[in-house]
Amino acid sequence: MPSRSLPPAARLLHNIIWQAGGEAASRIIGFAISILLARTLGVEAFGVFGTAFAIVGYVAVLVAAGSDLYGTRALAQGPGDAAELVGRVSIARLLFAACGAVLIAVLAPAMATGSHLVVLLIAATSLFTLALNLNWALRALEQGRTLAIGVTLQHILLGLLVVLLWRAQDLDARFAAAAMVLGECFLVAWNLRAVRVAVGKIRFAPPGAETFAIMRGASAVLVARLPRMLFYQGDIVLVSWLASAAAAGEYVAGQRIVLSLAMIAVLVQWGVFPHASRLAVRDRAGFFSFQCAIVRYVLLALVPVSILGFVYAPDLVQILYGPAYAEASGALRWLFCALPVFSVSLIVQDSLFALHRNTTVMIVNYLAMALHLAVAMTLIPRQMGTGAAIACLGGEAAGLVALLATLSRDPGWSPAAKRVGWRCLAPLVAGAAMAIALAVGANLAPALRLGASLVVFVIGGVVVRALARDEIAAVADFLRRRSVQP
Repeated sequence: MPSRSLPPAARLLHNIIWQAGGEAASRIIGFAISILLARTLGVEAFGVFGTAFAIVGYVAVLVAAGSDLYGTRALAQGPGDAAELVGRVSIARLLFAACGAVLIAVLAPAMATGSHLVVLLIAATSLFTLALNLNWALRALEQGRTLAIGVTLQHILLGLLVVLLWRAQDLDARFAAAAMVLGECFLVAWNLRAVRVAVGKIRFAPPGAETFAIMRGASAVLVARLPRMLFYQGDIVLVSWLASAAAAGEYVAGQRIVLSLAMIAVLVQWGVFPHASRLAVRDRAGFFSFQCAIVRYVLLALVPVSILGFVYAPDLVQILYGPAYAEASGALRWLFCALPVFSVSLIVQDSLFALHRNTTVMIVNYLAMALHLAVAMTLIPRQMGTGAAIACLGGEAAGLVALLATLSRDPGWSPAAKRVGWRCLAPLVAGAAMAIALAVGANLAPALRLGASLVVFVIGGVVVRALARDEIAAVADFLRRRSVQP
């Protein structure tokens, strides 16, 4: 059954499951690749590789941070002529990419030299693969299965390239960066073909008034979302600048783990944002109830992960990266604390974007970024990666409080929506019980301690109704009927 022909709830679950499955597979492969690169390149070269893509990632905000969400929202709320919209948004993204490439070319000599410069310039070519990637259109069209297969194949190809380079003893930061870009080229071709099947031949018109109107609209979203890159990439650059490349490599090692888990919230939002955008226009109270339920589901998944990650961070680093990265565990603990905060903040921000309240998001994000930067620049010289992670948690928490205070004053909240909102606290209560169980069972065998804490979380979640019986029954019924089909 095609996903578009399913009932709304089933279609959303279909879309999320496919995207989550595909992203999980690609993240597992990508994580394995990251471990191989970390062990093969060494701490310093891995730091150079990570820093180069962090710098490009910050510039990539010009390409994707605004136009992704703008295009997805436009296609979901009023498809109109989809083929023309996709073409115009793509041209706008290419113009953004050209501006970003020029910026890196001008600033690169001041930021890197020698082989570091080469790695940075190779990484910069990914701006154009990002611009041409139509994953935003497939999300708006709720083509989760196609997205899942494409991103999984991309990472399989990247893994094969890295292994071949490693076997040939040619694996260094330059070739690793080139392999990343080649994998992205494959994904561009895959997604382009899928969008053409869905909307017909894409019409790429020369830049004109409508294209520049799209760029202005996307820029408003971009300006509001820009501070989010401090979580994704900015701290890596700060650690490299204020501490050392080796410290940046250690920070990257821990951050990769948390970013992989943060994709849970990102994937859920990708899956539900088109539907949420339509609700924001048609049923404001229903929109708030829906987004609150999404927050609760995300917290239900991430709260136990965050607690266990904080407790077992040293063991996790030792198993995955080896003793050379032991210092990464300090930063990893605090990043695990930031994980649920960042994830909920992401959902709240996208809720405000769906309501076209870009300015509110912009103001809050820039104030939170200022706090984050101030704390980071104070702590990193003394505590290196751990200082960056503490600053990250502080900035994310302050921003989330401000966003929630703003959203709570919207007149569209109904009594029913407020009740759903208060239920978002249920996973936190269950998490507190789990943390107490871990502390009390500190002397137990590791497996017994872990199992007991999870049992406490499940029981606590049932008691406080973190997941209601009808929700469990709905998911079970959906899976039993095998509605998730190509």
